[in-house]
This record gives sequence, structure tokens and C-alpha cells, in this order.
Amino acid sequence: MATVGYYSMTAGQGQASQVDEITNNGDTAVNVTIPNATQLASLDSLYVVNPSNSGFGAEYMNNLGAITAAVNSGMNLVIFDRAVTNAQTILPGTGSTITAVRDFASGSDVNVAAGAPTSFTNGANGVIDDSTFDGGTYSNHGYVELSSLPPGATALLTTSDPTHIVAFTYPVGSGNVFYSTMPIDFYTGQNNAAISPADIFTLFTNTQQTVMCFAAGTMIETLLGQRAVEDLRIGSAVQIHDGRVERIRWISASKISASDLKGNPKLRPVRITAGALGNGLPTRDLLVSRQHRMLVRSRVAERMFGAREA
Repeated sequence: MATVGYYSMTAGQGQASQVDEITNNGDTAVNVTIPNATQLASLDSLYVVNPSNSGFGAEYMNNLGAITAAVNSGMNLVIFDRAVTNAQTILPGTGSTITAVRDFASGSDVNVAAGAPTSFTNGANGVIDDSTFDGGTYSNHGYVELSSLPPGATALLTTSDPTHIVAFTYPVGSGNVFYSTMPIDFYTGQNNAAISPADIFTLFTNTQQTVMCFAAGTMIETLLGQRAVEDLRIGSAVQIHDGRVERIRWISASKISASDLKGNPKLRPVRITAGALGNGLPTRDLLVSRQHRMLVRSRVAERMFGAREA
């Protein structure tokens, strides 16, 4: 699964309330104390909240260059912002072109934007629809003008006015940025009648836009021989790396459309060609998600990492 760093602009480090959004999806949570190049290097995503209604954290701003470089190299950046005014100053790349407006007039209404991809609205952790985040205490703190979205951006959520964007995503280099005016720091962990913790789990995990882990047709070693990954079930006995057999305890699957793949290159799988890992492995071409880990066991790995297995 993915490694997700969490960080609050006001705390200068991650907040405990951010962790369950990450671990609920089976990902690894890492508390980021300074969002610099060193701490960002191992992350697949950086999850940022700005609990301030009046501005942005100096530490975040001082490290925006490192954050931008990490996104360019493939990291996802997820930002939930209360301040909204001058939000263009906290966004990497072409996000600096947006026009952000702090506004509470339609703050209780959040709708799915026309053309929002199915990978966002219908994720592994639930469905987002036009009523999911309505009726909260200022479900959003403003909006971004549709006409000001950066090139390649996709509108995801709006107010009652479809030109007022509450959440959007856009590419930066090999990475992706998600920005929202929703005060998620308030709702996470709160038992709110309008916006529940389950709603927050769905919202956050659907922002990741990652696909785990094997493409359909991948053959998995089981007690009954090789079986296609899509034919496995909870309880199926599979062989793990050390030769032992374990039973599957959890399965998740995603269906991604051609338009989703075209619009977000990070959803496209990686092909590891037959023999690319040495010793004839893999024995046939292997399609896996970009976040998939591979175990390498060799003397070369030991020389490079100080461990026989890496």
C-alpha cells in the first residue's frame, strides 16, 4: 500500500486526527514534522490540512520549493484549506493561476462537478454524491473560479453554482495535486450528523486516485496452482515470499475507465517485462500499480542497502 505523510500547517507537524483517514485505507501513515526534501523523499502522498481561517503556515511556505519538486517527481499532494483567500500561493506549478474566494453564502452545499471521474465519485471506500457533504457547519469555506483552474485540471466538487469549485485536481510533472476548500480538520473524528467520519474516510481515500495492486489476469501462486488475481476470494490460500502459505483476509478492486486513464497518468499501471528482475523473473510480463512494492533478494541488494532483502 501507499506511504502517506500527514501534516498540519498550524501544528507544524501531523495531527493525530489525520491518521485514521490514512490507515483506514490500509496505507502507512508517517508524521511529517518539516515538509522538506528529506522527509518527503519516501512518501507516495502528502496529506495537508490548514486549520487556520486567516493564513498559511510559514514552515509550509518556506518548504514549498521542496514540496513542488516532490510532486514533480511523482508524489500526490492533498490539501484541505480553511483560509482560501490567496490559496494560489500554496499550490505548486500552474496552481498559482487560480482565483480563490473565501465565502460562506453557499457553505452548506457541496455537489459533484459535471465530468468528475468515476475513480473519484465511486471509490473503494464508498460513493460521493450530491448530498454526501451537504448540511455541515460550513461544509466549504469558499471556492475557486472554474475559469481560473490550471491547464489539465479536473473539477470534482462545486457549490450550488457549478462555476464555483470546492475541490479540483491537476497534474504537476509526474505527480498530482488535490485542493479543497472543505474544513476537513473540523470534521475528522467528529460524530457530526451531516458529515460523519465514514464520509471523511470516503472523501480522503477517493482523493488518492491510486489503484492497488495487480492488473486483472495476473497469476498468483495458490495451493491449487496459479490462479488469476480476480478469481481469488477472502480465505483463498496463497503462497507468500518465504514459501509459507497464508489465507487472504482482505480484497479490494477498482474499475478504471479509459477516460480516467487518459486524464490521470498516475492511474496507468507499470509493465515489468519478463526477465527484467534477473534470474528469469518475472516469468511473464507483469502489470502492477505504480505504488506496488517489489522484494529484491540478492548480494547486490545487500551491498546497496545493508540487508539481504530490500
